[in-house]
Amino acid sequence: MLKLCDAAERAIAFVGLTAAAILLPLLVVVRVYEIVARRLAEDPTTVPSEFLQFIEWEALILLVMLIIGLAAVRDGHVRVDILRERMSLRWRLIIDTIGLVVFVLPVSVIALTYGLDFVITSWRDGERLALALGGPYRWALRASLLVGLAMVLIASLCAVVRGWHRLTDPERPAREG
Repeated sequence: MLKLCDAAERAIAFVGLTAAAILLPLLVVVRVYEIVARRLAEDPTTVPSEFLQFIEWEALILLVMLIIGLAAVRDGHVRVDILRERMSLRWRLIIDTIGLVVFVLPVSVIALTYGLDFVITSWRDGERLALALGGPYRWALRASLLVGLAMVLIASLCAVVRGWHRLTDPERPAREG
């Protein structure tokens, strides 16, 4: 089971790192262009290009949705470290596992269940993107939310498996392979 988790986590990390490698430079270039264009414009309150602004917004949405699973895999989510660092490893594992089982897994499943209808409705209705001032495929941008949530769900399941493994057999390492 741990080998399956290792493979799933590697795939999630690949998606997140690839999305970051593609979308972060795009976001930086667009933002720098907008800053320079505003400085050179006679009226600095004007938007240099609505098209580029829409690209920036939607690239940011894609980036966040496609790297959220990476944060779950790398255990980079927010927690109260002041309290956590004073606990033993066993208590941290117990609290993390309970938190994942009680909160993250159910919320992910519910959001995926209802989100699928949201994407299907968007696709069926031919909803258009703000990007390209009405370009097609709004459903694809909305589907990125489902991809991100699915990656969080898988990463959380793997964290539960690893936590359970370490709690029940502390002599063996949690990561194998």
